[in-house]
Amino acid sequence: MKSMGETFFLFGLRGYLLSVGAWSLRVRDGEHNHEISQCFQRNKYVKRLKLEENRHVHEMTTSMVLPRNILTKLKKRNGKSATTIKHIYNECHRYKQSIRFSRSEMQHLVKCLVGDKYVYNNRLVGDSETVKDILWVHPNSIKFFNNFFVVLVMNSTYKTNKYHMLLVSWCQFY
Repeated sequence: MKSMGETFFLFGLRGYLLSVGAWSLRVRDGEHNHEISQCFQRNKYVKRLKLEENRHVHEMTTSMVLPRNILTKLKKRNGKSATTIKHIYNECHRYKQSIRFSRSEMQHLVKCLVGDKYVYNNRLVGDSETVKDILWVHPNSIKFFNNFFVVLVMNSTYKTNKYHMLLVSWCQFY
C-alpha cells in the first residue's frame, strides 16, 4: 500500500482519451491486495438476469406468477444460475413501474378501469383529494344483477390490501 499525503491507493489505474475511440491506460499501482477468487458466486455480474431471463420474468409477471415460482422456473432452465429471489423481486418491480410510467398506483388503477370499461365511483375525504372509498363493477356483473337480483352476497372479511384496508367481494348466486 502506498500513500500520497493522506490518500491511500490499493490499486490504481488512470485512463486518458487520446482521440475519438483511442485511449491510453496507465497503471499507477499494480499490486493486488487479495488473492484472485476462483468462485464468482458473490459477484453481482454473475447474479444478474440475462436478457432472455428478463423476458421470461416479464411474461410470468404479466401472467401473475409468484416471484418464488419464477425463480424456481429460471433455476430449472439454468441450474448454474446464481440469481436470487431479490433479483426477481427487483425485476418484477422495475417491469411494473415501466408499465405504469409516471402514474401513481391510483392513477394507474383508474386508467385500467376506464380501459376495461368498468363502472367505478369513489368518495373523497372532505374537500381533499384523498380517496376514502372506491367501488368498481364489471359491466357483465351489472347485467347479471339486473337479470338475477334474487340473491346478493357481500363479504368484507376476505382480504386486506397493503394499507390494511378491507377488500369487499360481492358474489351473486342465481
